[in-house]
Amino acid sequence: MKQINFFIIIAIIIAGCIIANAQVIPLFRNEKAPGEERIRDLLHRLTLPEKIAMPGNSSPAVNRLKIPAYNWWNESLHGLARAGEATVFPQAIGLAATFNDDCCRKRRQLFQQRLEPNTILLQK
Repeated sequence: MKQINFFIIIAIIIAGCIIANAQVIPLFRNEKAPGEERIRDLLHRLTLPEKIAMPGNSSPAVNRLKIPAYNWWNESLHGLARAGEATVFPQAIGLAATFNDDCCRKRRQLFQQRLEPNTILLQK
């Protein structure tokens, strides 16, 4: 009986150590979590100087959160630029002048497809 109790206690200690050492993934990196919660979590983790540095054309790395530096300059009005290859779309007024909702929708979808591979902040 004493031997069984000893093994149960050892098993509980080992399980506790495993749970304590498990890596906790920050909420802002959880792709299944709602966007607002991810943003709120990220803003909570960033320091004031880090937040102040973010809105510029180039954001410095936040090494402690494993967020790499990134040059945010882009011009979605015309397409995706300065991220390798560029797309070029007509000016917004030219696009609106087509009066073609389907064309505008396709342009948005294409832009979104081009932008996604360049979005690195919330990726693993």
